[in-house]
Amino acid sequence: RTLRAVVDWSHDLLEPAERVVFRRLAAFAGGASPDGLRAVCAGASPEGVAVAPEEVMDLVERLVDKSLVRSEHTGAGVRFSMLQTLVDYAAEQLSRSGEREATLVRHAQFVADRLRGARHGLIGHDQPAWFATVARERANIESALGTAVAIGDAQLALDIVVPIGWYFFMAGEIEHGAVALESALACEGPVEAVDRALALALYAWLLAYGPQVEAAVATAAQAWAMVDQFDDPWATGLILNVYVMGLFFSGNLEAVARMLPRLDEVAVASESRWIRAMTGVVKGEFLQFRGDADAARTLFESAASDFDVEGDGFAYALAITEASELFEQIGDYDMAAAMLRRGIELADEIGFSGHPLAMRARLGNVETLRGDLDAAERCHREIIEDARASGVPWLHSMAQLGLSAVERRRGNYDEAERLLEAAWNLPRSRAVPYMRSLVQVARGY
Repeated sequence: RTLRAVVDWSHDLLEPAERVVFRRLAAFAGGASPDGLRAVCAGASPEGVAVAPEEVMDLVERLVDKSLVRSEHTGAGVRFSMLQTLVDYAAEQLSRSGEREATLVRHAQFVADRLRGARHGLIGHDQPAWFATVARERANIESALGTAVAIGDAQLALDIVVPIGWYFFMAGEIEHGAVALESALACEGPVEAVDRALALALYAWLLAYGPQVEAAVATAAQAWAMVDQFDDPWATGLILNVYVMGLFFSGNLEAVARMLPRLDEVAVASESRWIRAMTGVVKGEFLQFRGDADAARTLFESAASDFDVEGDGFAYALAITEASELFEQIGDYDMAAAMLRRGIELADEIGFSGHPLAMRARLGNVETLRGDLDAAERCHREIIEDARASGVPWLHSMAQLGLSAVERRRGNYDEAERLLEAAWNLPRSRAVPYMRSLVQVARGY
């Protein structure tokens, strides 16, 4: 009660324009940039107080001087925030003012505008900056998406989540990203066909990394069926690559083989080096599985080179990870290990949190083949103990398989069998033919 009285007293002393800005600050979650404050906190209020965009920062600084708002200098510039007690109080004032929905919608629109460049920014030379931006604004993004869904604005919801759909894969936030895309897709209302198709494809891609592979294929097929409704060669290329990879994950190799010529056509039509490189990775996966290691290695190395030119460190790491497996197969374990370590190093530099775990799983397998069983065990246990891997069942399965191989080489056969049983009981191990065959072959040993 005493704290509430102090806040009431401080609020009562504010000038009308300061009160308006103070309550509108409640729209932000996790802090606000000056640009965001000007976009959300400006405008006329129900009580007739007009706040011009150029006045906002002066009013915010006055709130800082009165200890109602905090300012923090970061590498990305100055950020402004409030203690949770003050956020709650400001939210009450915003609700009472009658402008809560309008303010939250302005906030959601600002977030959508801010993310507009992320679709290509996350896969180009500005990747580290965009990755950091999305990570920093996650709370605001979630709040904005919640607003769009709550008011039933389907296009706004897609404008927020589609540009960062690939981010969820990069960050290893598979489940979280799937939920975000699913909520946006569930909104009814008119939308741009290309945005809905991309949302479906990205949702399918994330589903494919869990146990719902068939659902992923069906969702990707929906996206592919929409490509005649828009003219966006880059989007078409991404959608088809996702669809073909889903077919591959589901074990439908005949369908994959039938789609390869179309995949090449779409890649050329995209006039995008990035799409051509991604197509190379997808084709390489298929050719590697079919036993054409030389052709697959050529595709992976070419894709890695193109991703490097494009400035996409994440996709570059993906490509060299795939290439490392082929060097492993021909017995060049040192080269395989070097490529994997480079991929992990690059991912750690930029801040990717998900894919390095997959690289460590493969590095663990290579270390086993090199005879360094302690190093192999460290790699696999790091995955099992990392909370980020909990939403990616195949990573846990690969780690259990890797540990089983380590224990088998040590002569601990009972422990090796226990680990294989644990791998077999994970959802994706039985749902995906490729994973199922890996576990069964390991059990055969």
